[in-house]
Amino acid sequence: MFKRLVFLCLALLIPAAGWAWTPEELASYEARAEQMRQQWGDPALAIAIVHGNRVIWSRGFGTLSEDDTTPITPQTLFPAGSISKSFTAAAALQLVHEGQLGLEVPICNWLTDLELSSSDVTQRATLFDLLANRTGFYPHEGDLAVAFGYGADTLYGRLSHLPLRHTFRSRFSYSNWNYFLAGRLIQEASGMPYEQFVKERILQPLGLKQATFKMSAHQLPMGHFWHVDAHEVRLQSMPPVDIRAIAAAGGLFASVEELGRWVALHLQQGRLNGQQILDPWVVDTMQQPLIEMPQDSLSWWYPTTLRGQSVHYGFGWSIQQHLGRKLVGHLGLAPGYMVTVSFMPDENVGIVIMSSSYASLLPIALQLDFYQHWLKPCSCLYVDWSTRLRQQQTASLAEQSRLEREMEEERIGVEPPVPLKGCIGTYTHPFYGTVELRAHPTDRNQLRLLGGPNRLPGRLIPWEGADMRLFWDTLPLPNVFVTQVTDVNERLIGLQVGPFFLQKAN
Repeated sequence: MFKRLVFLCLALLIPAAGWAWTPEELASYEARAEQMRQQWGDPALAIAIVHGNRVIWSRGFGTLSEDDTTPITPQTLFPAGSISKSFTAAAALQLVHEGQLGLEVPICNWLTDLELSSSDVTQRATLFDLLANRTGFYPHEGDLAVAFGYGADTLYGRLSHLPLRHTFRSRFSYSNWNYFLAGRLIQEASGMPYEQFVKERILQPLGLKQATFKMSAHQLPMGHFWHVDAHEVRLQSMPPVDIRAIAAAGGLFASVEELGRWVALHLQQGRLNGQQILDPWVVDTMQQPLIEMPQDSLSWWYPTTLRGQSVHYGFGWSIQQHLGRKLVGHLGLAPGYMVTVSFMPDENVGIVIMSSSYASLLPIALQLDFYQHWLKPCSCLYVDWSTRLRQQQTASLAEQSRLEREMEEERIGVEPPVPLKGCIGTYTHPFYGTVELRAHPTDRNQLRLLGGPNRLPGRLIPWEGADMRLFWDTLPLPNVFVTQVTDVNERLIGLQVGPFFLQKAN
């Protein structure tokens, strides 16, 4: 009786269905979004609200950059980041539906030259394992090789040197390499390049005329990330990073209106404008909660107020409950940018938010603010998401800066076994390729690092004994320790970076 009473109370607090906003409510949300953007400091923002089979409202905020004051519009292209994974999952499942791929058939039947670090996983891994992120790749490990500038074929041939750190099928472990392989699988099964297949089977039928996998074909808003050191926290601009090598995992560029149409397609069971673009089975299968996402897999930007709730991964989407409703979506992180795509199938509504600030919590705050105003629950359930998440983000950045100060204060200053001059040279790793260390042009107390064909720049600073620290100039990556490795004669033979050993070539 008590449980029935609680359920009845919740039903009264949260309406059974949302309804379309009035023009006044849309204007209020627009004003609130711009006010939040100004408070948070995100330079560029674009939002699209989807209801039923169409985008009912979309706006751009800010400009392309400080120097280029071209206004952001709903047609401005942004990197979609990992939203690309939902396109890959849909394309792969469409091939399964058509009988050209098998969901639980070993992928080595198509990728006959595939070699992973485990021969067992190589022989047993299926498309299901890839799309559900349960092969064992460690989150984001190996992604740096993409920024180094290696191509898709090179990276594919090196996967045997990227370790699988989790037991096969033991848990969810998010990795771009799962979807990278799914893209290769689509290519083999369809007989055409991955990008061409997605364009012909999804982008063109859906009317996404701007969406592309070619970064050089358009002008993007300037990307930004939070630079954090022991002395300051500031928003820093950064040049775009070409990640087309992992197009199936994160290489799509699209406008907020185009991603709004993608949401509408999923709300309409794969049918839009009188055309069945995706089979309903594909749409339904993607939204099934197939594997639980452990709490330790939720990154720092996941709202602390939502932690503890059950979150599952489907195929290209995450699935959870919010305000008593099923919420489907995904975050898209690309260097310099943050995207959220989400929708509530039972409410026939969704929202897309794109920002030019890497890992900003503003898109999440805007998303949560939207749903509570759309659903209009009891006022006792309203949360000031902007204030709450801005406090969370500020506290997280301040803590990172505090830890940097603490590390600097604890340095004793023990000289490295090999002087910096002796570290100059070329280093190689079978997956990450070539890294070059040079004398710094202006500071003799540090070295210049150049990674891969792109000559990705960084600085190597002596820290404590054999340990040095690597600081990237243009990427929002954590500063890592690099340890000198010497032989019995104290000659430098390589560098240890986490679990990876880079051998000195000269």
